[in-house]
Amino acid sequence: DLDPSWYLGQVTRGYAESYLRRVRKDGAFLVRDSSTSSPTQPYTLMVLYQDKVYNIQIRYNSDQRTFSLGTGLNTIELEVRLKPVTFEQRQQL
Repeated sequence: DLDPSWYLGQVTRGYAESYLRRVRKDGAFLVRDSSTSSPTQPYTLMVLYQDKVYNIQIRYNSDQRTFSLGTGLNTIELEVRLKPVTFEQRQQL
């Protein structure tokens, strides 16, 4: 079953970054709603690595029903099965 603890939803970039920095572990990650609120870029993947937080766009192609990470030539296409995440499924930080 999908563990939704990595999905924070509508939080600010600053809040999400401070959360990752408190974890203090390389490879820690989370997904938050994108601040652009665009259907073509609905989420942002944030990863902590060597004390730096990286923000990676998660883009959605509605024609192909696929998600991609990154922009331009450095993209990774993902095939994802979506399961709705409800507020009750999220864990308190």
